[in-house]
Amino acid sequence: MCDIHVELFREAVARKFDIEVPPGHPLHTLYMENEQITKDAEMLNMYAKSLPDEMEKNLQSLRNLAKQLPLIGITHYTREEMIHFPYLERRGLTAVPSTLWRKHDEVRAKIKLLLKSLDQEKDDKDEFLKKLRERIEEVATALVDMVFRENNILYPALHAILSEGEWAAIRQQEDEIGYYKVKPSQEWKPKEEPIHPYQIEGALTDEQISRLPGEIKKIMESKLPEADVQKVEREGDIELDTGY
Repeated sequence: MCDIHVELFREAVARKFDIEVPPGHPLHTLYMENEQITKDAEMLNMYAKSLPDEMEKNLQSLRNLAKQLPLIGITHYTREEMIHFPYLERRGLTAVPSTLWRKHDEVRAKIKLLLKSLDQEKDDKDEFLKKLRERIEEVATALVDMVFRENNILYPALHAILSEGEWAAIRQQEDEIGYYKVKPSQEWKPKEEPIHPYQIEGALTDEQISRLPGEIKKIMESKLPEADVQKVEREGDIELDTGY
């Protein structure tokens, strides 16, 4: 990842201030995680540049960082896939979740390749460093790209569409999956009852559409989203306190 990409990435992350949410709100947590991912991407870039000097020492530092990176997929990406995406899909916005999920898997695969490269024998030092730098740049660039997409498209879309009750339901489920190098504050206290995806009825309102990022509006020009109106309840079902 070149310095220009890093600077662009910092600008993308700085856009979090366009959306004001209190600490503890799920959206605030996502942005905080992306700041941590930013730092890790920059650290990868730094190690790539410094590898020839004090190689063994820098390699060990790189290994220590690289071993933490799979947690991005296990926590940050998985929360988005399992908890956030269903709210978009329920409203017929399937293109963004499907694209980002595919990109998530690409990042996961690149991280695995980086870890594999770090475990390979380095008989040919020059060739080893060349391959390793390539892997590092692939991972750092992929992380940069994903944070840019999330901060500029996914999160503004979620902010434009989701109600406080929907965010309350998301907050209830987050801890079970976990977080990437952050711990959410307890400051945010939703006043609305949790609303799950299956409880949502109807398509996007004109007001919601007007607040969507331009990239999503462009997609909608060619195909309007069709809301998922399937209900999980059937006539005669007994409503339990558990919500199922």
